[in-house]
Amino acid sequence: MRILIIDDCPMTRLALRTMLESVGYRVSEAEDGEKIVRSRGRVDADLVLCDMFMPGRDGIEVMCELRRGSPGIKIIAISAGAFEGMMDMLQVALRLGADEILFKPISEEVLLETVRRVALKPVR
Repeated sequence: MRILIIDDCPMTRLALRTMLESVGYRVSEAEDGEKIVRSRGRVDADLVLCDMFMPGRDGIEVMCELRRGSPGIKIIAISAGAFEGMMDMLQVALRLGADEILFKPISEEVLLETVRRVALKPVR
């Protein structure tokens, strides 16, 4: 399975990549959603881990673009949580088509179980 991690934090990308590659997933990274939006959501991945709060393009915009350009892709929305006074972006992501959500920090056990579960879901 090919997994794309979209997150503006290099340490988060490294941690997620290390956990996923340790069990054999092929992982690529993007530091923001700009390239995804410019490519009209077409990506070479089966599953995307997408942060909700990033500079430039937020995760909701990136996720919607992915749904248009790569309709069968599976998406796990990730976030450290909403900021005070803001809506819960992970719940919004679920309503807009994320297959699953994860709260940071993400343990290896939770990450791998969630990826396995989402991988087994039928394509929408």
